[in-house]
Amino acid sequence: MYNELINNLEKLFQTKVALKIGRNTLIPADANISGFQDFIGVELNELNKGVYFKEKILTSREKILVRYLLSRYFDSNNTFNSLISKKYAYKDFDENLKFPLKIWEIKAVSSGDDVLQIVKSIFPKDLCFLKSEDTVVLFRYGKNNSEYKLEDVYYNLESEILSDVAIYVSYEVEKIDDIYDAYQRLDNLKELAKAISSKYNIYEFDKLLLPNLFMTIKKYENTDEIKEIFNKSVKYDLNEELVETAIVFLENNLHITESANKLYIHRNTMIYRLNKIASTTGYDIRKFSEAINFYLNYLYENLLTK
Repeated sequence: MYNELINNLEKLFQTKVALKIGRNTLIPADANISGFQDFIGVELNELNKGVYFKEKILTSREKILVRYLLSRYFDSNNTFNSLISKKYAYKDFDENLKFPLKIWEIKAVSSGDDVLQIVKSIFPKDLCFLKSEDTVVLFRYGKNNSEYKLEDVYYNLESEILSDVAIYVSYEVEKIDDIYDAYQRLDNLKELAKAISSKYNIYEFDKLLLPNLFMTIKKYENTDEIKEIFNKSVKYDLNEELVETAIVFLENNLHITESANKLYIHRNTMIYRLNKIASTTGYDIRKFSEAINFYLNYLYENLLTK
């Protein structure tokens, strides 16, 4: 997004430019503005954002044009950010959105602008915008999302930007006044990400109902009866390798070969580890009902006792 604006301004004015998007934030980040000749700013959200021009001093008419472009550009982005950060912002929202939709938050260690361009290329018909320097928000339209795999998007982003990525996906939103609440619930997924293991940094609300339930119980401190049940269940202490093996096995639908491939180990090694988990915990997680009990114990230990 920012690169696109920079390219357009440089073509228009035939000189190098640098954007100021925060008190101490420049794009490009390594721009040496001491040698730039002119600065045009706009006051937005108590921040003086603007653009530096390297070898050009603008005329009065050009300054008016640049301020207009910057206001339109930054205000549009602020409008979408307000929609997810302010509960009643939807009342003043006049953009056309399609429903149902799911909200994706994509965080990357590298530039969010790079992520934005990739996401736009993958989902050209959906709405995406920059929330912050390292975070992109996507409004993914449509009820049936079976035509894509989240893992493919995740791997695509990581391979393109050569940086760690995390994706958080909300439940399905049916109307505009539910967008704020759906986005706020992504905070639960971020808390879960800190507490539970996953081979991928992908967290979907719809697929984490049990962990969300545990988080809600913990939030309201209604844990006494839950503790009584789990304190009477099997106690075990698995090392980090066996925990990772178990979680990957559960994430891959109890499929031994596929899980072994994801862990880069031989199938026989995978079977050995599953047997070790069974002998240590009493749960043979190759069986669905015992896998459920193992996972419930795992969630209890990681979400309610820490």
